[in-house]
Amino acid sequence: MKKVPFNDLSRIHEPIHKKVLAQFSKVVQENRFVLNKEIGEFECLFSDFTESKYTVSCASGTDALELILRALEIGKNDEVILPTNTFIATALAVTRCGATPIFVDNDEFYLIDTEEVEKNITRKTKAIIAVNLYGQLANLKELNKIAKANSLKLIEDSAQSHGASNELYSNNYSVAAAYSFYPGKNLGAWGDGGAVTTNNKKLYEKILMLRNWGSVKKYYHEEKALGGIGLSMFGGSSNVSEDSPSVFGNLNVGNDATIPFFQEFAERMHQHNTALMCQITHMGRRSHWNVGNWVSNIAPSRVREPSHRSFPREADITDINRIIKDFGQAAYRCKKGGLDGIEVLCHNHLLGQFLSPSTNLRSDMYGGSVNNRLRLILETLTEIRDKVGDDFIVGIRMAADEQMNDGLSFNESLEASQRLQETNMIDFINLNVGHSETERALAEQIPGMISPLAPHFKLIKKSKKNIY
Repeated sequence: MKKVPFNDLSRIHEPIHKKVLAQFSKVVQENRFVLNKEIGEFECLFSDFTESKYTVSCASGTDALELILRALEIGKNDEVILPTNTFIATALAVTRCGATPIFVDNDEFYLIDTEEVEKNITRKTKAIIAVNLYGQLANLKELNKIAKANSLKLIEDSAQSHGASNELYSNNYSVAAAYSFYPGKNLGAWGDGGAVTTNNKKLYEKILMLRNWGSVKKYYHEEKALGGIGLSMFGGSSNVSEDSPSVFGNLNVGNDATIPFFQEFAERMHQHNTALMCQITHMGRRSHWNVGNWVSNIAPSRVREPSHRSFPREADITDINRIIKDFGQAAYRCKKGGLDGIEVLCHNHLLGQFLSPSTNLRSDMYGGSVNNRLRLILETLTEIRDKVGDDFIVGIRMAADEQMNDGLSFNESLEASQRLQETNMIDFINLNVGHSETERALAEQIPGMISPLAPHFKLIKKSKKNIY
């Protein structure tokens, strides 16, 4: 007896096999794995296909439903009505939000029964999930009436109904619809995937934020401001010089193009009485030579960094003077952009590389003793203060202890910190512990969720006690 495959996806994929693999290869080569331009193009095309204003892609149909529910602030002590004839994921999305699923029977078309929906509405009911099945839409028109009459939200689970329609497309009845692109679906992906469609702009923007850990370009920090935060820091490792190129999407504060964007950003944050600061740096040897304008990496000495595998050249006096001025100009751009301050990142980057004996092997005035190795940081801070004045917050992030045999020790860091404090040029010192020579070391320097709580707290406390 010949065995017939249950679901032979290879026949579906065969006509586009080579094209898809070529696109996979392109994405891999360009390291654009998450929320890339292809995702944006797909979202536009899917909005056209479903005749909806907005589409937000996500990891699965379950995630799509959960994003909708969370964006609608449905959670603990809330009830959501849904049909019994559905996949378990519909109910799981509800329970993952902390809400309670209320199951009702189906009509003759195996879709949610509108009469049963009305019978099960209570004071705790917040939403109805209509599951569209077998190319059919539930009675969305009637469900919409019921939802409006009871101040409820109508949501669609359209995981198996891509493109299904009647006189109007579904989003004209519901607040949002969730789709699945599981390989076996009528519009399946090579892997899993999902999407939310909606015509509600505010809901769309909120789902965008939830999809990306609360971040959607400018709104991430503004959401924090709305929550009452007094100060927000952005622009981690923002570059000040051309020979400190972006290796992970970090900002460039090395030219005036950033100023109008900073001004608009600062204005929004200041409306909520929230201060705004930017972190600026020169990455030194902690970069790649083949990004940006392919300018060679520089460092205090020709010491290779294992993590990025760069072979830096030794910075000469001309380089040093230029970089000092670059820091000053970058700080000035931040102030002109309406920001309230900056944090100068030293640790692991160029300024910190000058301070560390493991990377600074110089014998001139910038090498040898702690005071000499600190010289570039002091000259940089002097230049910054000259450009921004005293009414601008300037802080510094440096190592409290690199925890390397030949690295910056706790006592050397303490000596440097005390000297910095005495200059009155900085408003705060932000201390890190560890180094970034290897991936493991970096993971220990920036402890993950499985690490003990505040593993470096005692060392930082000891530093603070001796600095102030």
